[in-house]
Amino acid sequence: MLKRTGETRMHKWKHNWSRVLLHFPWGLIAAIIYLGVGAPAGITALVGSCIYEGFNDWRKKDQSYWDVLGIIWGFTILLLVLAIRRIIIQED
Repeated sequence: MLKRTGETRMHKWKHNWSRVLLHFPWGLIAAIIYLGVGAPAGITALVGSCIYEGFNDWRKKDQSYWDVLGIIWGFTILLLVLAIRRIIIQED
């Protein structure tokens, strides 16, 4: 009985993290828009994606906060990597 419960938890854990990784590229795209087009466009892409996922969860109750987490991680990680790169290389 406990083994089955453990398998179910592991399945949910893998499923949730696969959702994070699936939405990670959307955060990267929002960060690229932020850097390439401008801050207002990038923030709009980020917030728009998060609002979409929020409405999706509101209707379906499918734990879309995992999707939002992936989007925000993609956005944040790309910007942090580029900021650290700029500090290390000391570009202007």
